[in-house]
Amino acid sequence: MKFILGNGELLRNRLETFPERYKNGFSSSQILVICVTNDNEVVGACGISKISNYALAYLKEKYRGRGLGTKLEGKTYSEARKHGLDFVAGAIHLWNLPARRVASKVGYREVVQLRDFGYVLLMIPFTFKGELLYAFLHALCSKLPRTFLHAIVLVSMSVVESIRQSLSVILSGS
Repeated sequence: MKFILGNGELLRNRLETFPERYKNGFSSSQILVICVTNDNEVVGACGISKISNYALAYLKEKYRGRGLGTKLEGKTYSEARKHGLDFVAGAIHLWNLPARRVASKVGYREVVQLRDFGYVLLMIPFTFKGELLYAFLHALCSKLPRTFLHAIVLVSMSVVESIRQSLSVILSGS
């Protein structure tokens, strides 16, 4: 296996065998690392979005359970540090224990569990500013009433989805 570093614009053509939602998600990555077999098959990718430092990772099912996800994310976050990012953030389904184990291995910390939505929001702070942001968000989320927090999440999700759709249109040239 080898890892190739680039961004969503440079590497999006290499992701044609990925599910559509991942291809679209990776297309706006400021940092994108892909995992390629010796036969040049792209089997995984991990990217960090330009807008919010949101991380997205995908590994084809037959390659899971071999430590590749941990290596792929580790290489991506190492690049994030080199590029001067203060943090990366992510969300994982509560039921996805393998992904949560990988997240723990690469340094993610829980910000809040949103049980009603079925997600846990996570963050890796890289710098002092990142640590401050993590501490602030973690404290804020633990103090806010759940209904208010849910409203914030719903609004945030719709804003992020609107931005993601706009970027997809712009990047596809449609």
